[in-house]
Amino acid sequence: MTCHNTRRGLRNDATFPTLTNSNIAQGPHPGAQTDVLMGQNAYFVTVGNRGWHSNRTATSVVADTCVSCHMEATPPPPDLSYSQSGTNHTFWARKTICTTCHVNKAAEQVQGPVTAKLETLRGDIEVAIVDTMDVETQKGNTIQLMGSGTTVLGTITDVSEITSIEYSTSGIVVTLGGGDPIGPVSLSRVLVVDGTATSLGNLYWLADPALPKGAWNYQLVVADASLASTTRSSPRRFSMRRSPRCRRFPSRQLGRGAGCTRRARRTRPAIAARRVIG
Repeated sequence: MTCHNTRRGLRNDATFPTLTNSNIAQGPHPGAQTDVLMGQNAYFVTVGNRGWHSNRTATSVVADTCVSCHMEATPPPPDLSYSQSGTNHTFWARKTICTTCHVNKAAEQVQGPVTAKLETLRGDIEVAIVDTMDVETQKGNTIQLMGSGTTVLGTITDVSEITSIEYSTSGIVVTLGGGDPIGPVSLSRVLVVDGTATSLGNLYWLADPALPKGAWNYQLVVADASLASTTRSSPRRFSMRRSPRCRRFPSRQLGRGAGCTRRARRTRPAIAARRVIG
């Protein structure tokens, strides 16, 4: 399909090493239905393992998959019709269309589990981003949250400065101390600089590969746009729990006490074990 794809070239485990600092943080172009349907341009999956609705398998019984389900020839409101011809060009399939082929199968039965996995993955991405920042700041580097051009919106020299962080397809929104939220900042603009103010690359470039791969998968499923429920009401919060292990707990703010030392540096972000596709 010409239009509804990621438009970022081949993205899979084999091609990942060819990415550069300038494109590793790129997300898929919105409307990536073809990639999801055909099992292409995703990480942690077998390339070409197509979905049951791909209309290219011996067991497929759906003719003209995209048109039959997602551009169903029904009369939607005129402003949602391509050239007001009565064809649903928004690609939003009606939730009851599944029962055309699947008896007693509602869209919510599919969307519910995937939405839950997306939420888990997003939480893991947020944890992994902070963990990667922690690794870099412990080396003596600084995290710069960049705006347009050379504008620095905020700097992080220790992850204890982070009050909250929220990841989305637009980037991250970070609150430092009692300040106002910063962002959304694209991950391509979250830079790591050394003590001489020399940029070492963006955060994804220096992270465990599982982080940018997991983030791509998350954005791929969101860009497919078949769920329409990937928002969260509040950002995920981080703090250093004052306990012997000094573990970081997501999604809640914990009180601080005395006598806690910095935890050991992690070598692999938490994102590694979480996969939405596969």
